[in-house]
Amino acid sequence: MRKKQPFVWDDSCESAFVKLQQLLTSSPILAFPTEIEPFILDTDASLTGIGAVLSQVQNDEEVVIAYASKSLNKSQRRYCTTNRELLAVVTFVRHFRHFLLGRHFTIRSDHASLVWLRNFKEPEGVVAQWISILDTFDYELQYRKGENHVNADSLSRVSHRKCKRLDCPDCISPVSDKKEVNDAVTYVNLRSDQSKETLSYWVQSWSHDDIRQMQSNDSVIGPFIELKEKFKKKPDRSVVKRMSENIRLMYSMWETFEIQEGILYRKFVTEKGNTHLQLVAPLTIRNEILTQLRDNKTEGHLGRDKTISTIRQRFYWPGLSKDVKIWCKHCNVCAKNKPGPGRGKAPMGHVYSNRPLDRIAIDILGPLPVTENGNEYIMVLGDYFSKWKEAYPIKNHTAQTVADKLISEFICRFGVPSNIHSDQNFM
Repeated sequence: MRKKQPFVWDDSCESAFVKLQQLLTSSPILAFPTEIEPFILDTDASLTGIGAVLSQVQNDEEVVIAYASKSLNKSQRRYCTTNRELLAVVTFVRHFRHFLLGRHFTIRSDHASLVWLRNFKEPEGVVAQWISILDTFDYELQYRKGENHVNADSLSRVSHRKCKRLDCPDCISPVSDKKEVNDAVTYVNLRSDQSKETLSYWVQSWSHDDIRQMQSNDSVIGPFIELKEKFKKKPDRSVVKRMSENIRLMYSMWETFEIQEGILYRKFVTEKGNTHLQLVAPLTIRNEILTQLRDNKTEGHLGRDKTISTIRQRFYWPGLSKDVKIWCKHCNVCAKNKPGPGRGKAPMGHVYSNRPLDRIAIDILGPLPVTENGNEYIMVLGDYFSKWKEAYPIKNHTAQTVADKLISEFICRFGVPSNIHSDQNFM
């Protein structure tokens, strides 16, 4: 059996890629829009971005009008699949609104749940807002199989690189070559020019030999390193049956650990598919790591989730999440600065009115259909003591209009009230 040769990107591949770009962005694939044929909008979403292709059927052939893609921010990457696909639809319908507004068009997606978009029962939050935006357009939503939806799918996976830092966890690309992985995670691993001195980044007090020695002496990491060196492949579970719980936990993730120059690392894959190495921290340095990456003045007292995310960019140890939770819970600085329950809130109580005009309430009703006199709102006034109500038509609800109507229509007739209650700052 012949060994498969690794793929190598050479000049021929580069020229073919440039040629493909030119064909996709020129006639006959790319065409001008017409006023007769309906538009077709293909949208798709991946874990890191969204993409779309706007097209028309001209002369019985589907041609591209425009391409579009956009990267997702950190909060959008946490959306469920349905919300990411819906976000792609809303984003690109608004992006191409100058083509689509006032015309019937078709939206195609490879996510079948979106076909029932208009049947959502009592949508809430941002989903309700998105649906209200789409309701201003005349569209039909169709499902298309993923194998036929590669045009928008490929655009949703375009890399939008934001910076050129090698140590940026958002920009590290997944690579297969072992040497390139090491180069991409120099902020975790040992720098080539410091391999005999100190660890890179902020860890300056431990040398390469110190880390290796501390790992060997650790009651969990040391025995696991011996297992990794003894067995090239994952051994039978009976080998770790009588060992500690943390060793059995690391055994279950056997393939993710590797030893480089006598030091144990763990390969960590982020939500975006990027891979970097984490130093498996021995027990003797974990308090120092938590101090430097959370309690240090340059880091700030972050919460549990942000602290875990920060530490996972560089380190790993069994029970990391539990240790961070306990550390944050027993932090004196956070306990002193955290407001107590109910602090800053006025106590609730009853308010009584003893005479007419002791306290009146004011509110605005509208907007309503505009009358012949141009009035669009109604200002409602009520006296707490007598329960007397009055309503006045007004053209707008600006502070000047409300104050003028209040003085001319109410105060000039009944007098000045002692207190005025409103949910707006009119006065």
